[in-house]
Amino acid sequence: GRPGSGKTTLSQKIQQTTSAKVISRDDVFRKLFKKPNPHSAEHKSFAFKECLRLVKSFSRQNGYFVILDMPFSRNDEIVNACHLAKEVNAKWIFIYLKCPEYIARRRILKQRNHLVIPQLRINTRTEPLPKNVKIKILDSSKNIETYLGKALKHIMT
Repeated sequence: GRPGSGKTTLSQKIQQTTSAKVISRDDVFRKLFKKPNPHSAEHKSFAFKECLRLVKSFSRQNGYFVILDMPFSRNDEIVNACHLAKEVNAKWIFIYLKCPEYIARRRILKQRNHLVIPQLRINTRTEPLPKNVKIKILDSSKNIETYLGKALKHIMT
């Protein structure tokens, strides 16, 4: 989902419930770049490749349950993640969080360390979700408790 849709909040809640390992693209941005630019195609590409490397590493260590916390704003990112899942013989589950821009903006304004500048337009996907990949779409416009159970159910089935 878009910045501010609740991806990190959901990832953290799932981690607390399941002991999953969370890899956050925002955290990778901060580690790789002194001044991360989440709007830079070069930064996004480099950070995505590093995220996939980390997922691969953790997936091969004792079969970790790994959550990749990032927007997946382009279909090629979804395709590359699916290829990686096949390579490491892992089940790959996509959850797309959907909420209105005004809610996302309000959430971002409350966070001090969010990479997105709230004065800018908060982008959503420009490409339609791919039809050949099973993606669970959840409404994240309300409190996390309203969609956490649905996300956990989707993961556990």
